[in-house]
Amino acid sequence: MSNTTCSDDVHKIQANSSECLDFCAAKQQEAGRVREYLKSHNGEEPPDPVIVEERPFTCRDGTTGEEILLEMGGLPRWIAVFGVPPGPATPTPAKKRRPQRRVKPITPLPSVNMAEVKREPVDWMWEPYIPKGKLTLLDGNPGVGKSYITLALAAAVSRGAALPGQSGPVDPQRVLLVSVEDELSHTVGPRLDGLGAESMRIIAIPEPFDLDETGAARLAATIEEHRPVLVIIDPLVAFTSAGIDMNRANQVRQMMLRLNKIAQRSDVAIVAVRHLRKADAKNAIHAGVGSIDYVAAARSVLIAGRDGDQTILAHAKCNLAPLGPSLAYRIDDSGFQWIGKVDVGADDLTSGSQEAGSPGAREQAKAFLKEALKGGPVQAKEVQDWAEDEGISGKTLKRAKKDLGIKSNQESKKWFWKLPDLAAATEHTDEAQEASRRTDDPLTP
Repeated sequence: MSNTTCSDDVHKIQANSSECLDFCAAKQQEAGRVREYLKSHNGEEPPDPVIVEERPFTCRDGTTGEEILLEMGGLPRWIAVFGVPPGPATPTPAKKRRPQRRVKPITPLPSVNMAEVKREPVDWMWEPYIPKGKLTLLDGNPGVGKSYITLALAAAVSRGAALPGQSGPVDPQRVLLVSVEDELSHTVGPRLDGLGAESMRIIAIPEPFDLDETGAARLAATIEEHRPVLVIIDPLVAFTSAGIDMNRANQVRQMMLRLNKIAQRSDVAIVAVRHLRKADAKNAIHAGVGSIDYVAAARSVLIAGRDGDQTILAHAKCNLAPLGPSLAYRIDDSGFQWIGKVDVGADDLTSGSQEAGSPGAREQAKAFLKEALKGGPVQAKEVQDWAEDEGISGKTLKRAKKDLGIKSNQESKKWFWKLPDLAAATEHTDEAQEASRRTDDPLTP
């Protein structure tokens, strides 16, 4: 490829391998300006004659030879391209553009082929309520015995006793109790003794700490030291950093992620206790204080509450198995005792449960059913929808249905409710009402 030149000093500026531009300065002084410009970019004297190539000649700050020409503005006076003779031309100021920055390569996110993932069964501390290697929440209002429930769990684990629903005794294991609400000497110790706990297998951390990165690391080290199978945090809010807004998902998520990692890496069951909101919640998983991210991070959620004169532990959420039956328990002067299965759901305990379980609410539900069914059989789903519109909970409706002896019949794959004869309806007594509390039958067959 031939180059066209002029009589003045020639400084070749080559933009790429297929195009050659001859830069001719009108004066040696202007050529010197080019040299000074290149020197300021490179920090050293440029070669003579000045030859700027996009490859490999690039200034140390990343500026290419082509960009230098654009930044010089009024230079060159004459340009010859591929043999076109140079001639006088009015310099056209070139628009300056910023030097191109080198883009760093983007690293793909870690990924795994699901065919290579090893399938493992869920390991349970208490199936289906408390899984190992996961986080479980225990929510409830003050005074329903949440802490007593956790101590009953600790006592059973420490001596290898079977919990409700377990087929037989298991190996005794250690428990780590992280609690600040009750004094160890006056409350926790005597309760554990009354529950028959093997106190040598129960380790307590009585001082509060923040579950930030440092606190979580210390908790993990303590678990590694004592090797418990169960860790109880009571209450969770006492170990939440002051700077964390419990209602902000992005702040809650970090703390819950730390607890989940500890549970998974140490293969321990972590049970964290929370209080309920002051307002009733139709859905139990929304009843606990703070962001819904608490519930989202937990694999299982338990609700402790009152139903009339009963205290009940209900299963509100489980990602790893079907929900377990609700369990009644009693706390009196003799201590804590499991009573048995009851047909009261977690939602019933959080949606105005005390009103729903009262005799007045049940009488209201009975009157509603008599009015709704007085004209003959009605589809069960419609009756339930009407009851919900009237503010009658499913639990109260079911009890009223049993009190009245209402029959359920299936026609064309749909269930219908029908009032019995008046004489038969009046024969139901308090024994039937008591039985309705203990039954495991669903609301609709």
